[in-house]
Amino acid sequence: MTTTYPAVIHVPYSPEFCSYIQEVKSCFIENLRRAAKDEKRASGSNPYMFYLNRIASGAGFQNWNLLDKKLKNIRPDKFIELRNIVNSGIAKASQIQLKSM
Repeated sequence: MTTTYPAVIHVPYSPEFCSYIQEVKSCFIENLRRAAKDEKRASGSNPYMFYLNRIASGAGFQNWNLLDKKLKNIRPDKFIELRNIVNSGIAKASQIQLKSM
């Protein structure tokens, strides 16, 4: 006996919702960049891109460019999930850093 499942139906998002999510994405990316700048100012020993890459690797990406591209092109319903992954990666990295001090 085979079970068939209904196809996933993607409901189009309203233009207002899409523009809101786009604004949230832009702010989130800018906040990540700002966090990397602050980290560079605090330690100053490595280039800015090092800190961006460290944020990306904490979220499971190879480098900042891949994370940035993913954030800019992700569907609105998947953005919140990815944002939570990035935030949890940053939180784990900062806890590890605090424990080593």
